[in-house]
Amino acid sequence: MKLCPKIILLNDRVYCSAACESEDNEHRNYDSYTTETNSLKDEIQDKEKHIIRLMKKAKDFEEDVFEFEQSFIEEQNSFKNQLKNQKKRMCTLQKEIVDAEEKNKNLQKQMDSYEQMTKDMQTEMTKLKNTHADMLKTISELEERTKEDRCRLSENTEGNANDQQNILDDRDKQLRTEENVSLYDELFKQSRNSAKTSKKLLIVGDQLARNCARVLHNSMKSIGYIVEGIVKPNTEAANITSNIFTQTMDHGQSDYIQKLKLVFNLPENTIQIRPETVNLKLAHERM
Repeated sequence: MKLCPKIILLNDRVYCSAACESEDNEHRNYDSYTTETNSLKDEIQDKEKHIIRLMKKAKDFEEDVFEFEQSFIEEQNSFKNQLKNQKKRMCTLQKEIVDAEEKNKNLQKQMDSYEQMTKDMQTEMTKLKNTHADMLKTISELEERTKEDRCRLSENTEGNANDQQNILDDRDKQLRTEENVSLYDELFKQSRNSAKTSKKLLIVGDQLARNCARVLHNSMKSIGYIVEGIVKPNTEAANITSNIFTQTMDHGQSDYIQKLKLVFNLPENTIQIRPETVNLKLAHERM
């Protein structure tokens, strides 16, 4: 038996030569490389699986982020639209507030105007009341004068009636007639009584005299006055009584005319009411 010239002992292995050791080392290195390679492959597969899981998570996260972004964009657009609508509404409210303030100013002006009109109407009513009181006082004075004129007229009428009766008696003596002379006397007495009981008051004026005759007629009807009215709106004071005598042909000498006119006082900027009473008897005598 031929022994190897050189025996190598290494750990638990016995090599006959360096070549044998080298071969064994190569074999062992191959196994080690194979094991390490397989381990690396497994590790690579695990990492690839982990990468796949991470990619899936990343994709899911990306989808979630995209959905969240879409939702955020939609919500942001909704807020923008709401803000735009709120701005429009605010502009509308501001315009309504401005219009309301303008209307309030106009209403305040109207209220001031109405208040001034009310004060003017109250002042005018006070003047009309004073005028009415003056007219009643004037009518009372006229009534007293009328009584005196009526007494004088009665005396004159009785004297004329006696003279007429004497003339008729003379005629009756001279002539025979079928006419009843006392009938004329009765008609004359009725006419005289009617003249005594019916007294006329004519109200002549501009727009101030409107409805005065109706009011006075209702209040003076009980004392035997017949009140009539002639209204000439926007007429000069000098022209109010023009053609008055042609319009009062049916009035007697004991009747009266009440003339109303407005007088504008420039320095004091006021309106005065001046009633003027005209007796037809005196007026005709002046003519």
